[in-house]
Amino acid sequence: MKYDLEKKIYDLVCLRGKKGVHFKDITRTFHIEKKDHNKIDDSIEILEKKGSIIKIDKKYYTIEFCKGEKCRVIRVNKTFGFVEDLETKEEVFIPGKYLKGSVPEDIVYIQYMESRGNSKEGKILYVTEKSDYAFLGKIVKEGNNLMILPESLTKSFLKIAETNGIEIKEGDQVYCNIIERGESHRDHKLSIIKNYGDSNKAEDICKMHIDSNKIETTFPKEVLEESKKIAEVCIEERDYENRQDLRGEKIFTIDSSHSKDLDDAVSLEMMGEYYRLGVHIADVSHYIKHGSILDKEAEKRGTSVYYANKVIPMLPTELSNGICSLNPQEDKLTFSIFIVLDSKGKIIDFEIKKTIIQSIVKGIYSEINDIFKEEASEEIIKKYELIKDNLFLMQELAEILGKNRSKRGCSEIDSGESYMIIGESGEIEDIKLRKQGRSERLVEEFMVIANEVAATISRIKEVPFLYRVHDKPKEEKVAILKEVLEKIGVTNTGLKDGKHPSEMANLLKNIESENILKIINRQVLRTMSKAKYSDDPIGHYGLALENYSHFTSPIRRYPDLVIHRVLGDIVNGFPIGGIVKKYSKFISNVGKESTESEIKATKIERKCQDYYKAEYMSKKVGQEFDGVISSVCDHGIYVELENTVEGLVKLENFPEGKFLFDGYISFFDELSGKRLKVGDKTRIVCISSNVSIGKIDFKFI
Repeated sequence: MKYDLEKKIYDLVCLRGKKGVHFKDITRTFHIEKKDHNKIDDSIEILEKKGSIIKIDKKYYTIEFCKGEKCRVIRVNKTFGFVEDLETKEEVFIPGKYLKGSVPEDIVYIQYMESRGNSKEGKILYVTEKSDYAFLGKIVKEGNNLMILPESLTKSFLKIAETNGIEIKEGDQVYCNIIERGESHRDHKLSIIKNYGDSNKAEDICKMHIDSNKIETTFPKEVLEESKKIAEVCIEERDYENRQDLRGEKIFTIDSSHSKDLDDAVSLEMMGEYYRLGVHIADVSHYIKHGSILDKEAEKRGTSVYYANKVIPMLPTELSNGICSLNPQEDKLTFSIFIVLDSKGKIIDFEIKKTIIQSIVKGIYSEINDIFKEEASEEIIKKYELIKDNLFLMQELAEILGKNRSKRGCSEIDSGESYMIIGESGEIEDIKLRKQGRSERLVEEFMVIANEVAATISRIKEVPFLYRVHDKPKEEKVAILKEVLEKIGVTNTGLKDGKHPSEMANLLKNIESENILKIINRQVLRTMSKAKYSDDPIGHYGLALENYSHFTSPIRRYPDLVIHRVLGDIVNGFPIGGIVKKYSKFISNVGKESTESEIKATKIERKCQDYYKAEYMSKKVGQEFDGVISSVCDHGIYVELENTVEGLVKLENFPEGKFLFDGYISFFDELSGKRLKVGDKTRIVCISSNVSIGKIDFKFI
């Protein structure tokens, strides 16, 4: 009987086509009395779950007649969301009232609407495939009931359907999923998966955030067993064969004091009037074979994730910190690029070889910077006495390469990064602005040219390869940048269409005010396209290079490991045709996967930074600070402190007046004539800091 009714309803919906079928049409057509309406509900629910029919504005249709575009929900905020059109791959803005209770990764049908902004706009007609979405929330009290306030998704308190025996109390942070969908977000019912406790501690909130993003913090048993076997065997006698022995050469690493996964080492010597630079990278591909358990795990992770003072490694520590890491006074298998340059930094020749090295010292950025500034202690001078001359020769070459970078139009963008000092208890003690010294710039220049050469080799050999590409900015973004610059009062920028990187570089060079430069740095970053991995060598706009790859960090980046395999096959003399056949399809897929992994890791790292910054400021509520207006939006003004902490001054915390947003960079008070704009220095007081969502509120003084 139920099946017959289900089929009859479906046939009726098909028959009506684009007219659709109302619930009343079904009851009248099949003469079903009110007491049996539940049978119709059951049949409709089955048909909806199958995706046979959909409900739009109280009528049922088949997919063929829904007049919608198939999309995937990519993100949902408390008041809006975005979907991706599965055919055009374009992002579409969805206002909150049209989200239909959808969550990320749902497959939906949308109808396009007239757009009120720059992006396309639409409304969700129907959720056809419901994702298994889990998210973070806070336990709140509504009357006598405990409910959940999601970290994002909605401003509404949501009902708890199942606790699964997990004890909860008001203020607890929980990880939960939806077990019963409603027509809107506020109607969803939730099940609690894990309780992280009453946590105003960034360390715990970060763990929760990492769990919610399905980042594995431990390795499967079989992966650990395999890595342990490799580490125990270490280097065998046969591993030295067909490698150039560089032990005894002045090769060393330069890294931060806390780094344990040392990917790269450097060397430099003079050959008459030429520099011969050596960049020696851990030969991870020797240990991680294509298709192995370790390889599959590394591919799945894509990258190591770094946040605060912690790392979630791509490879088990026996490999990342042990046998692969270029620790001093230990024999290490490496992949070396040798580059011969003239006195002007022009590349004369290069070659790539499998090698074996022994780093003679673990160089530390801060210590080498002290040597360059002639401020080093006797202990530091003694540590580096064997390579002191090499360091100054490296500094000389790095300065030449830096000038060349500037000449070719590379933008010197200061992203304003900070580093955090975490105490033994796990709580943040201080936040410092990260300043790049000479040694950091030296390593950066050497890694860039090594990556350029690796990509150049692949172009010469015409083999499948993973390039690090960066497209020129889109015209509409350049137009917005021009408008913002005009509003700030920056004129004669020389900025045209942004197609040549030198336009951005010259723009930044000509800014004299430090405060304005920080703001414009941010605006330029927003204008730029996102760098990604691709098998199509379109070049790197930001670095102003035709050829660029990621060769130098195979311990922590899967793309580097993959291109080591390609270059390794070239070095070993494999036929080019065989290399093409072996890697073509694989390289294309890895490019997409690696880009997604990188984006995900970057978002996690930034969000965790927000939690720690909020924890830091939670101890400074009521204190006053000097800051600079960093950005302006319709709901308030963001102010950034010198240490990169950023907080929001909400409209209700503005001075008295009638403030109007200009849509770009300022608020104007019609009563006093006062303007609050991007780049202005200001003084604020911290009035609140919510660690659980990583948000800080300021108030103007």
